[in-house]
Amino acid sequence: MPPDTPREKIVQMLLYGAEVIKVKGTAKDRIGLLMEVCETYGLYNANTPLSPYGVEGYKTTVFEEYEQVDREIPDWVIIPIGYANCFVGHWKGYSELYRLGRINRIPKLVAIQPEGSNSLVKAFKEGKKEATPGPQNTIAGGLSTSVPLHSIKALEGIRKSNGVAETVTDKEILDAEKLLALKAGIFAEPSGAAAVAGAIKLRKLGVINNNDKVIALVTGSGFKDMEAVASLCNVNIREINPDVKDFGRILESFNKEQSR
Repeated sequence: MPPDTPREKIVQMLLYGAEVIKVKGTAKDRIGLLMEVCETYGLYNANTPLSPYGVEGYKTTVFEEYEQVDREIPDWVIIPIGYANCFVGHWKGYSELYRLGRINRIPKLVAIQPEGSNSLVKAFKEGKKEATPGPQNTIAGGLSTSVPLHSIKALEGIRKSNGVAETVTDKEILDAEKLLALKAGIFAEPSGAAAVAGAIKLRKLGVINNNDKVIALVTGSGFKDMEAVASLCNVNIREINPDVKDFGRILESFNKEQSR
């Protein structure tokens, strides 16, 4: 794992019995080391982007979506992009449903990346068939990669489904994270909220229309990265005695703050 991996994610891995090793360098460095280690020691590479089971696993998400929307195919499916294996799984899943005659069209697939890790979006807008390494500077750690490993297939899926690729800022991601919690009761990590941020942006841009049916994938729990959302909760927590008068003073103060 990267040296700055949130403690919450590491705790989950340890609980499941993993031996966690932190590796310095970029995501490319870690992937390179992983591949070399597997070859040297004869280990199976279960890394999701590199294992065929990764894409096949994400493909089953499409079948769940198909059932949950009562087989009414959405106009758009919005997917946050890290290594793009989730996106490619969606492209594969919807393509297979179409070939099987289960659906009469494939929804427009949307790839969303943070502005600080935007190599796929850049390649799409420049008309390229493959992404080239770019920056890794975003609060959404799960989407921070210099280049998606599945960029060729992802770009193909975007174009063949008549979809789009767009970036969102870290602020837009955090705003979407708060909106998800307030309106839907969903506590997402920044990487998971990116798709909702993308949906909001594309609606403002007029790409998505008012009556369009949209699926936005929320891919991870906020409990996986508590530090990233600390800025949203940077408020003074007031403490009182168990006295209704003390509570009344707090309530009065709160009402004054809200009316400003």
